[in-house]
Amino acid sequence: MTGAGEVCIPNIGSAGIARRRRTGWFWTAVGVATSLVFLARGVPPAWHLALLIVYGRGLIGILQARKKT
Repeated sequence: MTGAGEVCIPNIGSAGIARRRRTGWFWTAVGVATSLVFLARGVPPAWHLALLIVYGRGLIGILQARKKT
């Protein structure tokens, strides 16, 4: 964590940032597609909790790219 006034130094290059952003959006798209399939097929709502893993992976990738870590 950085406090007020501290500078965060990126520890990843532009290729790594692009890769993490791509991976994050890929997993987000997989989550959306899987959600639509679940809804179309009437999958019980308890199974929708499994999508938290997929969406979480996408969110982590996007946030890491944004923070350059």
